[in-house]
Amino acid sequence: MVAVLVFLGVSDFFTAWHGKVVSSAPAHSDDARVLTVRIVGPDRAVIQRDWPADLVRQLEVPVDRVDVPPPTIPDDRPDTHKDRFTLSYRLTMGEGAEAHDVTLPTTSPRGLGIAALVFGVLLAGRNMVYAGSPIAIRRQGVYLPPAQDPAGVPVRGNDGGKGRGKARGRKGPPPSKRRRGRGRR
Repeated sequence: MVAVLVFLGVSDFFTAWHGKVVSSAPAHSDDARVLTVRIVGPDRAVIQRDWPADLVRQLEVPVDRVDVPPPTIPDDRPDTHKDRFTLSYRLTMGEGAEAHDVTLPTTSPRGLGIAALVFGVLLAGRNMVYAGSPIAIRRQGVYLPPAQDPAGVPVRGNDGGKGRGKARGRKGPPPSKRRRGRGRR
């Protein structure tokens, strides 16, 4: 359950945005697969999201090192919208009659990998607590104290309380056993 929530959190399931894509952050390397875009909403709030690098390069948004949005946002910037509790967002590309909406997923292999890692760590932790080993599933060699008799129950001896033989109340050697058959001659 926790791994599913982590996956949904990493996949922006609980977030919503609406605004224009104004710029992208500089890439950390030339062959980056993901770039950070800055989305400015109607209230001038800046939201940063990681999008596929091919898509960001196709949008031709300027690269900006500063996290501050420009004072005026040009109308030709792409518009984007994501509703809360969805795993996709809409991106309006083009202008005027050429404008078309593209629906893109927010899920990624990275999000699935993080969720799988969390699941593995939680499973190993559960196994450590329950079975004493991260890879064991059943209890192994766990010491449990013997069950105690409830209060008021008389204590039983080694014979299981069956009362065989005479209770010994004095010191000394045990009584000899009676021999069968003919005695000593």
